[in-house]
Amino acid sequence: MISIFTLSAAISAVEEKIHGLREQIAVADDPDLSLLEEELLCFSKARMELKELYVKEQRGTSNFPTYDELIRMTPAS
Repeated sequence: MISIFTLSAAISAVEEKIHGLREQIAVADDPDLSLLEEELLCFSKARMELKELYVKEQRGTSNFPTYDELIRMTPAS
């Protein structure tokens, strides 16, 4: 079982990575584009799974922000 602390950290890290990948895709040359898009897809899937886990764990506590609040607090968002 992953703790809500670990989920929070993982969500923030994944959000920052997604933000960085989107910036790279915006300026990428064609040869790099498909690799970056594939990596973005992988991290997007991870974000969905982490969100599902976080929402379940967060329901049991009032000490942690909602998923949407957590995302807004992430520097790269």
